[in-house]
Order: sequence, then structure tokens, then C-alpha cells
Amino acid sequence: MKLKPTSTLPESRPYASELLGHGLDAWAGATLRRGLLRIHNDETGPAATEELADAFGEDSEGLTVFATDWLARHYAAGVTPEGPVVVRADISTGELDAITTAGEFITLITSDRKAEDFFNPDQFKTFCRNNRLLGLNFDDCASYKQPPFLGGDPSVNNMELTDVSVHWALFGQMYQQVKDLPPGTPISEINAD
Repeated sequence: MKLKPTSTLPESRPYASELLGHGLDAWAGATLRRGLLRIHNDETGPAATEELADAFGEDSEGLTVFATDWLARHYAAGVTPEGPVVVRADISTGELDAITTAGEFITLITSDRKAEDFFNPDQFKTFCRNNRLLGLNFDDCASYKQPPFLGGDPSVNNMELTDVSVHWALFGQMYQQVKDLPPGTPISEINAD
């Protein structure tokens, strides 16, 4: 099914148009398909970009977050010699990967009838049903009780409703403490503010 806005934050102004063109300007501050994806505006976008920078440090330099999905994965645009690309940042797994060009991503979410398939809609529906939710508010997400980068199971049974900024702040602090450890290193303590 095609992604469509189900609600919009009041008085939202576009964000990141210089990187993405104006393809998402009409959706600034919109929640799509009851929380499957959220498009940032000029207030939420800078905050999400700061979360990304705090969590991934110099690896995220030059990236501007323009959307966040229900799993709190940030979608950010950056410029390469070939043009703007979209990077998906998942602090739950510690992954930061270029996934497509900005133009292809905009076309996917604004025009493709199968766009929602990219965002795991069945798992989203199960999470909402398990938590008796009709959808997610703009600043809510499904966060892992134990993050996959610490060996947590990436299933709905390991998820709980959390604020996106809390998710990024907590997991970002944890990730910074373990990211350079060899796989399988026993972890006895993690500190979080």
C-alpha cells in the first residue's frame, strides 16, 4: 500500500530541501501510515541530526536526518561526488549504511505502491497489536529491551514503546562504550546518564 500522511505536526516547515529537493516539503512534520515513518520538519530534523551525531560521531559527519521510522532508524541525506545519497542509521544494531540515492528514496516513499513493505509493516502491526496501539505518536518508537548490538533478539517480543530521543540517547551512550570491542567480548558493565 502507498504511504500516506495520517497526521501532521502543527505549523511544520520543510527541512533538508537543499539536500533532497522539494519532494518531501508537503510532508514536513507528517506521520505516515500511523507511525510507520515520520518526516521531519525544521524543528524535529535538527534534533534528530544531533542524536545521530552524538551516537555515531565522525562516522555521521555531513549527514542530515530527514525521516525516522517506527524502529527509530534515522534516514539521513548526505552528499557524495555522485550526488545526494540516503543513509539508514540504526543505533539498535550499530549500523550506518548507504541504502540508495536521495531521488530513488523520495520516489519510493512518495510514489511506490509497495513502499510500506520497505519498513516491515507486518512487524509494525504486531508491535502495535501487542501494545494495544492504533499507531505511534511522532516522537514514539519501538525500542529493544536489550539492543541487538548487545546480543538482543531483533523480534517484537524484545520491544517496548519508548520515546525516540530517549532511545537514541541511551543506546548511543551504550554503543559508544562497546563499538570497538571484538565480537564476543564479555561485557560486565555499561554506564548511562
